[in-house]
Amino acid sequence: MNRSDYILELVEMATKATPKSLATGTNRMDGGVRQGNSAFVQLLDIKISPAFGTKMLTISSRSKTGWIQSIQLFGVNVAQTKEELTGKIITLSDPATKKTYYMNPIRQGESGIRVSCNCPSLRFDFSYELLQQGALGRKFIPYTRKTPPPPLGRPYRNPNHIPGACKHILRLFTLMSNTGMFI
Repeated sequence: MNRSDYILELVEMATKATPKSLATGTNRMDGGVRQGNSAFVQLLDIKISPAFGTKMLTISSRSKTGWIQSIQLFGVNVAQTKEELTGKIITLSDPATKKTYYMNPIRQGESGIRVSCNCPSLRFDFSYELLQQGALGRKFIPYTRKTPPPPLGRPYRNPNHIPGACKHILRLFTLMSNTGMFI
C-alpha cells in the first residue's frame, strides 16, 4: 500500500470523532476536571507536519513532564503559499523547522481526527472508546483490570464508554484554538 492510499484509509476511518466531540465527551465524563487541569500543561517541541495534497495535518508535541502527544486532522486545507487557498487564511509557523504554512481554519465539529498520547489517562480512560471511533492514533494496548469491579474494588474510570481525550490533548486543542486554527 502506498502512502496516499494509507492516508485515504486513515481519513475514512477517522470520520466519527472530531475535536469538538472529544472535548465534549471528556467534559461529560469528568465534569470538566481535565479541561481545567489542561491549563497547567506546558507543551514543548510543537511540530506541524502537513501532508500536502492529502488534506491531512499532523501536530505533535511533548509535555514538560515527558508525555508525547500527536493529533492528526483530516479534511484540512493546508498550502505552501496563500495563493493556493481561498476564504479566510491563517499563517502557521512551525517552530521546529522554521517553515511557514497557510491554512483555512478548521471547523471543530466537522474535521475528522486521530489522537495519541503515551500518558496513562488516555490509555486507561479513553483508548478503547477512541479505537471504536477510529480515532486512536497509536497501537491499542489492551488492559486487564487487576481489582474486582465495584462495589468491592475501585470504580470504573469511564463507565459510560464516552470517547474523550487526556489533558495534554485538550491543551493542544486550546493552543490550536488560540492560534485561530479552529473556528
